[in-house]
Amino acid sequence: GLAAGAWLGERELGALGGRRRAGALVFGLLVALALVSAALLGSGATGGLAGSAALLFACGLLVAAAFAYAVLRGAPEPQIVLGPAYAADLLGGCAGSLVAGLVAIPMLGLPATALLAAVVAAAGLVVV
Repeated sequence: GLAAGAWLGERELGALGGRRRAGALVFGLLVALALVSAALLGSGATGGLAGSAALLFACGLLVAAAFAYAVLRGAPEPQIVLGPAYAADLLGGCAGSLVAGLVAIPMLGLPATALLAAVVAAAGLVVV
């Protein structure tokens, strides 16, 4: 999912009629994926291993596309912003895993944590 999202982000996002529109599409799809995941987790119909693999693939694709959008967004030379963007990605992933693993999932459960992810992804729509 990550490789496909990075490829898609680099090749196709610019062709969608402007980078802002592409970013809004990516973050809107992330919100939709989080809401679908919350609904599936709440109902207990996750689809087993195949369903989990499909959700992980979709999540990886969209996250990598969002990363590509962040690097390519308005940068005259993407190589200059790649290092700081990657550092921010690692820091955010670390913070997110700590919050999810130590606070959100144990206290709220998986469906509510997926809804929290939808709220965080919706915040990305504001930044776009």
